[in-house]
Amino acid sequence: MRAKVVSLDTYSGHADRNELKQYVERIAGDIKKIYCIHGEESQCLAHAETLRQMKPKAEVLVPEYKQVVEI
Repeated sequence: MRAKVVSLDTYSGHADRNELKQYVERIAGDIKKIYCIHGEESQCLAHAETLRQMKPKAEVLVPEYKQVVEI
């Protein structure tokens, strides 16, 4: 396997909604898919809607509990 390891110092697993929003705003180029898995379901759904408005070309998905997705 050939892989490039990159360290991202701009993201925290304990980030709040505004920090996550700022993180996405700083990503350059088109994003194809965003999986929203942070927080309680209602908050995640609301945040996903914000992300859809921010990145209209991206497919924003909120997986169901224990759903497995392939990336």
